[in-house]
Amino acid sequence: MSSHYRGKVDTQVELGRKYLPRVIDSTLVDALASAGAVVIEGARASGKTMTALNVARSHVFIDAPEVARLLDVAPRSVLEGAAPRLLDEWQLAPELWNLVRRSVDASAEPGRFILTGSAAPADDLTRHSGAGRFIRIRQFTMTWWEKSGDIPSRRPFVHCRSLESHIGSSVQGPSNFGHPLCQCGRP
Repeated sequence: MSSHYRGKVDTQVELGRKYLPRVIDSTLVDALASAGAVVIEGARASGKTMTALNVARSHVFIDAPEVARLLDVAPRSVLEGAAPRLLDEWQLAPELWNLVRRSVDASAEPGRFILTGSAAPADDLTRHSGAGRFIRIRQFTMTWWEKSGDIPSRRPFVHCRSLESHIGSSVQGPSNFGHPLCQCGRP
């Protein structure tokens, strides 16, 4: 991971859990190097906030009551902080989209913002598409490799033999095969 995008947020302190490396980590770093803002989309509890905190240098939780009050008075202030800045649950304040877009337009520096959220806000004709400013990436629940801490490569799904060897080493016979299949994919 590029040292520029190695976050300063300690997930153990902030959320009470140590960060487990994810397959999406390198994709996120590449996206941050290519655009002013990155949107991480995915199902609830798939690890979007944890993944973003791992590379963020500052963050704000939009669903916090004090942030809601701040958004009423000075919405631009939530954008202030070291980059990349995580705006978690941004969809609760959809006006942030255009504010982020304008901030990205005002600077040629990539990797300024990470937006995370499980729900998309309703379409709004005044909200810009984000073309040329935002890159969207999708995060899924944890893979077997991520859970085991053994991510074999940048693109593990290309390596079918790696999957076979991983399953073979972690599952001892057909009677134990169901356990990994039934495990929850949440971080």
